[in-house]
Amino acid sequence: MVNMTNKIQKFWNRVLRWITNSFYATNITVVLAEECSAPIKLYMRQAREMTAVRITTAISSNNIATAQLPAGYTIVNEYR
Repeated sequence: MVNMTNKIQKFWNRVLRWITNSFYATNITVVLAEECSAPIKLYMRQAREMTAVRITTAISSNNIATAQLPAGYTIVNEYR
């Protein structure tokens, strides 16, 4: 997972440098501040958390992943 994240981050850095028309020697923190964006790790963390919220708030009769949660796990619909 870490290796793939690093590859995605390198690509993200190249895209940001292309968007801001900066040199490859420019520090990436400066480029991130100029572009007003965050490192890819934060976007990935937010995506994981939003997926967890989506799974836990779904109705277990409609979502297989929600139905597989442990019995003691509180969900929005207590259909079990």
